[in-house]
Amino acid sequence: MSIACPNCNTTFIVSKEQIGMTGRKVKCSKCHHIWYQKAELDQQEPPIISDNTTKNASTNENNKIYLTKGTNLPALLPTKIPEQSHILSILLWLSLIFFLLLMLFHEKFNIPALYKENNNILTIRNIHVEQNKEMGQIKVSYRISNTSNHDVTIPLIRVRLLNKKYVTVKSYIMNQKNIKLPPKQHIDIATYLDVVPRSSELLNIMLGNSLDFILH
Repeated sequence: MSIACPNCNTTFIVSKEQIGMTGRKVKCSKCHHIWYQKAELDQQEPPIISDNTTKNASTNENNKIYLTKGTNLPALLPTKIPEQSHILSILLWLSLIFFLLLMLFHEKFNIPALYKENNNILTIRNIHVEQNKEMGQIKVSYRISNTSNHDVTIPLIRVRLLNKKYVTVKSYIMNQKNIKLPPKQHIDIATYLDVVPRSSELLNIMLGNSLDFILH
């Protein structure tokens, strides 16, 4: 594609890749004028130049002049990165570092879960575990009670299987958000676990959201 310096009208040939899809700043190698060149995506290459050519230009049989490679190419300036991009990058890195610190030291930060049993809103009681050896399943039944004086929507339910060292070997998350418990009411829920690792020794049930399950 061809571009012209708006100051001295010298014409240059550059590739579309040099200008880019959104344009960029360029510098005239003749008068050193700097301007912002917009992209001309529909222009065909190579352009025909008739004025302000240099001795490095070549002619064809029709006496039409084309600029050869290296003829008065403008000094392309690096695309200026908006200051907002730097700020967003810094905020992104800070958020990532903060999240990693929460993951590593959440116990020291003593971050409470959104739906913890001691918040006196939702409680889990009457946990029973039944094993079906023929089906290779474990049935976990439990009761969730709403001890508050208002309706409460049941959050996510996580059932974890732990080994004797209290390390999670399998985790299941159930979505029961379409269930709303009236005040002082309860609901009995049964969860069937199809895959049970042999190292499973303990069972833990927790209510919460996705962040609760990451931090606890």
